[in-house]
Amino acid sequence: MLRELASGVTSKDRNTEMVLLAGSAAFVFVAWRALDAAAFGLPANFARIVTQFLLSGIVGHIGLRIVAPRASGQWDSFS
Repeated sequence: MLRELASGVTSKDRNTEMVLLAGSAAFVFVAWRALDAAAFGLPANFARIVTQFLLSGIVGHIGLRIVAPRASGQWDSFS
């Protein structure tokens, strides 16, 4: 079990996925700051929405690292 968990930490596919998730989170934060700087009226629950979006991505990524650390990022069983 510990070996499988360790292989998830060093999985190239999961590490690439983590970089992409970090990039999307950075994009969301930059967009949020740009809207704030432009004095655009954001909804009152905007912070909660962004937090839920980012947490669901992080939890999903951690779940993939534990459940399927060597799974391919593509699903090509129909080709």
